[in-house]
Amino acid sequence: MAEKVKDFVDFAPFKLYIDFQDLRIPDEKIRLAKEYVITKEIEKHLKVFLETVRNIRKPEEKTLLIVGSYGTGKSYFLAFSCLILESLFKDDVFRIISSKLKGRGSIGKQLTRLRGKGLKLLPVKIDMKHERETESICDIIIKNLKEAVNEYLEKKLYLTSEWEEWIDIIQNKMKPNDRLRLEKTLEKKNYSLKEIVDLLKERDYKAIEILTKAFSEEFGFSPRPMPMDIGEICKQALRAIRKDFDGIVFLIDELQKYLEASKKPDSDLTHLEALCEET
Repeated sequence: MAEKVKDFVDFAPFKLYIDFQDLRIPDEKIRLAKEYVITKEIEKHLKVFLETVRNIRKPEEKTLLIVGSYGTGKSYFLAFSCLILESLFKDDVFRIISSKLKGRGSIGKQLTRLRGKGLKLLPVKIDMKHERETESICDIIIKNLKEAVNEYLEKKLYLTSEWEEWIDIIQNKMKPNDRLRLEKTLEKKNYSLKEIVDLLKERDYKAIEILTKAFSEEFGFSPRPMPMDIGEICKQALRAIRKDFDGIVFLIDELQKYLEASKKPDSDLTHLEALCEET
């Protein structure tokens, strides 16, 4: 019987493709951090990434575009870059990543210096293959921003415009009969409509949660805030997280496939350009 390469060399099993969802699983995250292979080419790209992170507060352009054929490791690089960002504020991730970068020239020192400065950036992971092409870029950005805040801060993110839109819906857009139905549903929850509006004016998270449930119970749906431009989304999100993070980094995978299937490619490209200018 002919001998095969596998008879002489033992390869550890690995996944051909990584999904951002895997980073929500602690064991998968540790596995990636420990097993990711840093070649000379990857080391060069990590230097550029860390330098861009270092200059995040400066007004220069801070957008990186990763281009490559299928299977060249783009998704893995994005996932590892996310772990680098996490290492700036998570001790366990920092220990693994810093150990891995030892002896890798300047990139290990770059990371340690960034950590020493106390720089904390919120990683927003967006895998476009999980997004519907009928969804606008703005909606996708808002949804994944909220998921990131919930993941890393364990709280809900509401943008200023959402409170304002809810007040406008209640006071100006609802028909009198519908408003009466909503009032009765809120009374069952021991709230008056005036109390809810007052909570909205005070920017209380609880008000939106109560209204969302009440609308769903009474009408079978919950109103969605009007879409905003990307710049305003980023500004409002930064204000909401400024006690915990100094900035936001969007890590977008499979963008080309989304744009190819998009129903409004010109509009999406305009929004993406605005996102690049803002972040």
